[in-house]
Amino acid sequence: MAMSGAHVAIIVLNYNGWENTRDCLESVMALEYAGLSLFVVDNGSRDGEAGKIDRWLSGVSESREEMGAVGLDECRAVAYTGARGSTGAEAERRRKWAFLLANGVNRGFTRGNNMAIELAFSRVDPDYVMLLNNDVVLKPDSLAILAAFARGSREIGSVQPRILRKGASGVVDSLGQAVYRNGRAKDMGQGERDPGPFGNVEIFGTCAAAALYNAGALKDAGLLDERFFIILEDVDLAWRLRLCGYTSYCVSSAVAYHNRGISGTKRFWESIDLVRSYNQNKNHLLVVLKYYPLEAIFNFLYLNIFRFAAALISGACLGRNPFAPFGGIMKERRKLRQQYPAIEAVRRRWLQ
Repeated sequence: MAMSGAHVAIIVLNYNGWENTRDCLESVMALEYAGLSLFVVDNGSRDGEAGKIDRWLSGVSESREEMGAVGLDECRAVAYTGARGSTGAEAERRRKWAFLLANGVNRGFTRGNNMAIELAFSRVDPDYVMLLNNDVVLKPDSLAILAAFARGSREIGSVQPRILRKGASGVVDSLGQAVYRNGRAKDMGQGERDPGPFGNVEIFGTCAAAALYNAGALKDAGLLDERFFIILEDVDLAWRLRLCGYTSYCVSSAVAYHNRGISGTKRFWESIDLVRSYNQNKNHLLVVLKYYPLEAIFNFLYLNIFRFAAALISGACLGRNPFAPFGGIMKERRKLRQQYPAIEAVRRRWLQ
């Protein structure tokens, strides 16, 4: 029996990963939760993958309507009405149940998800937003468990399930995020044996591979920082949620399976290694310069210089200006300190 309650907008971003995306969408269809809307973003995939998603959504919906251009150039939107098999109150909740945003180019994890969040806020006004990687499969009861716990307190900004490795029996992918004084961020438990359910544990932040966010908290803290493009964008959001007074939890009785990796690596000559190196090093620096105490920045100055050098080299190879994302970063840092006096307490508690 499908459970309902708070309305949840589930967002799935596809980039050259149709096979994984299909498995993910099928797991969404199997969720024991009626009060949801689905937003799928195709980020300029090749081989007609946006069309494959369109046909799949049409096949599980009662009707389809072209919405035309939405927001940015080269982006078209399609709305799907009524999930097939829905009856009664469930059918009414899913009347405008799914949307497809098809980008002409890859706008990154951050902008792709933000476009869908903005559309969700304007069209369905959800209580919660779930970011779901296309290579994640949810257990049928997972969303009901997460939503029930999240509704227990207004202070809860985000929750995540116990995320296990897909295809690797009994191996943890993420039990939540931890942050360290050297600027490192880590998914706790990664690669370790699955401990099984261990209750509901407060964590620094949630892994955006499968994270349920309070919509009001997102409006307070702001959406994903689009300077990040990919990698550590969820860590940055976790900092802002903390500064706004929200908490995050791992709800271990809910389970998801993740085939970890970045989409789009099918062809050797389109290797994403440079993209990963550029964004990983640039984004570590952005997080450190925005939120970390000066003492930690200088104690690990050698590491931060290395990160900048790596971002400089990989960015130059990609034709990027590595200085552009850091424009005004110190002014932003001062503003955060003035706006959120709690930043010192957050640092003391969570920087390991």
